[in-house]
Amino acid sequence: MGRRRQRAAISCKLLRLNERLLSHIISPLIASILM
Repeated sequence: MGRRRQRAAISCKLLRLNERLLSHIISPLIASILM
């Protein structure tokens, strides 16, 4: 039970990290396209 819970927390952290990375990569891309 504990291990599964830990894995879920890790995946949640990874998802947040991915969102942050995507926003950092995509926003400059959008800015460059708009300009």
